[in-house]
Amino acid sequence: GSTTRVGSYQLTAYSVWRPDWADQRLSVEGQVGWGYNHYDQRRVIQFLGARANANYGGEQYLGKVTVGYDLPMATDFTLTPQISVRAVRLTNHAYNERDAGIADLNIDALVTNAITHEVGVKLDTRIDTGIGRLFPDLRVFWVHDYLNGPIATTGALAGVTFASTTGRPQADGLGVALGATVEQSDGFKLRLEYNGELRRDYQGHSGVLRASWDF
Repeated sequence: GSTTRVGSYQLTAYSVWRPDWADQRLSVEGQVGWGYNHYDQRRVIQFLGARANANYGGEQYLGKVTVGYDLPMATDFTLTPQISVRAVRLTNHAYNERDAGIADLNIDALVTNAITHEVGVKLDTRIDTGIGRLFPDLRVFWVHDYLNGPIATTGALAGVTFASTTGRPQADGLGVALGATVEQSDGFKLRLEYNGELRRDYQGHSGVLRASWDF
């Protein structure tokens, strides 16, 4: 019966550089982002017949650099070895639960850092269709986290301080990204993509549908 809902609001800037001296085969992609997260938390305490409630926020910061080199193949296929490094900093504000009396928790602020690299290859091609140009792509990569220690949460319950640790997923895993973009002559683009990450005792899956107009 316990729930946590998160509303995440993010602003991201992205750029890619393809130098002419490398025939634009070399690509250096940069991404920076900032976000605010709002948490609405309900914790059921069954033996007391009570429910502790909390609302709190936090920020997240992202920086990522990806380097790739396109290797053209036959029949419009391109194979691109890629390597990337990503740094993420996540902060959660301190908060006090309410509505459960002596069972309310007082939780201290928490800062979590992550540094991750990805090494893999991307395969993409181009297909002309009746609704526009179709650009399917597949990316497979090895992912590794450099900071893999447990995350410690500290706080107090009824005036008694405590610390609780939560383990992170395994440091190494396999990532798969599959996408397709439809591009029309008027600058309209529609992209559907799937991203999956597989580690021991952990799976992550996400899907994105994105529409854009160039002007």
